[in-house]
Formats: sequence, structure tokens, C-alpha cells
Amino acid sequence: MMGGLSGIEILIFGLFVLAQLADVYTTQRALKLKGATEGNGFIALLMDKIGRGWILVKLGISCGAAYVIWSEGSLWLLVLLAAGVFAVAASNYRIIKKLEGRR
Repeated sequence: MMGGLSGIEILIFGLFVLAQLADVYTTQRALKLKGATEGNGFIALLMDKIGRGWILVKLGISCGAAYVIWSEGSLWLLVLLAAGVFAVAASNYRIIKKLEGRR
């Protein structure tokens, strides 16, 4: 759509961003519990080197990638990526519930 985003593009971008935020939130929450570790080696390295700055790096890379994918006209790929990141957030949530049950 020339001159702006279409309704479907806004919806897909919104879902993509929401998935990223859900992943960050559940990751932060899980890591506060004894026994949780970061499963993504790159993110674990960022956490070790720059602390909470990892969040900005993750969101920056994710949003940059989303822009490139969108500019190439691959909205279907953004939908798949959002679904994958929502799956990671759901996995984090299950880990949270499991670890909270140990208390």
C-alpha cells in the first residue's frame, strides 16, 4: 500500500512486536527464579556482557529484521516468526509455572 501500512500489515507488525515483548517479559520473569537459564547462547552472552541492555539489542535486531522482511514483501514470514516467538514465550511461561511449583 503506497503512503502507509495496510490494516493487515499493522496487525501483523503488532502481533510481531507483542510476541517480542511477551518473550522479553517471560524471560525476565523466569530468570528471577532459581533453576532457570537462558537457552539462547547469543542472548545469554549479551546478558553477561551488557546486563539488561540485551533487551534493547534483541528488540532492535528483531524490529530491524521485521522491517527488512516487510520491505521484501514477505508478510507470511513475519506471521511465522511471530508464531515462533509466541511459542518461545509460552515455553518460558511453562518453565515459570514449573519452577514456581517447586517453592
